[in-house]
Amino acid sequence: MRNIRRANDHIADPLLSAKIDRLEAIAAKIFKAVEEDPRKKERIGTFLNYYLPTTQKLLDSYAQFESAGVEGENLRQAKQRIEDTMDSIVRGFEHQLDELYQAEAMDVDSDIRVMEHMLRRDTGSAEEDFGLGGSAMQTEEE
Repeated sequence: MRNIRRANDHIADPLLSAKIDRLEAIAAKIFKAVEEDPRKKERIGTFLNYYLPTTQKLLDSYAQFESAGVEGENLRQAKQRIEDTMDSIVRGFEHQLDELYQAEAMDVDSDIRVMEHMLRRDTGSAEEDFGLGGSAMQTEEE
């Protein structure tokens, strides 16, 4: 992450820099989630072994291209390609973070379903249970 921060410090493009800031924030959340639950470490292999090093390589290249001081067609195209790819990289980081919470989300969903079932069972009205209430009340009111 320090190398990505260093590359970001050397990148002048404010839009790209903002996207890198977003990547750093997401990565920090991923590392915090793993720190809080070390069992999650096994689920971030792709993030650690592919997303981070490849992102770092791309950003280092971009910073190097900017510092080259020339704007030839090859450099311009390479920089443009990196800029265009950053939205996908951000989504990839976000997906990695989301996947860390998949089990918890499924547990919450399961808990909610059980709770809803119990609430329907325990708070059912006479109308729901026996078909009474709604129409019986109307006749009394009339």
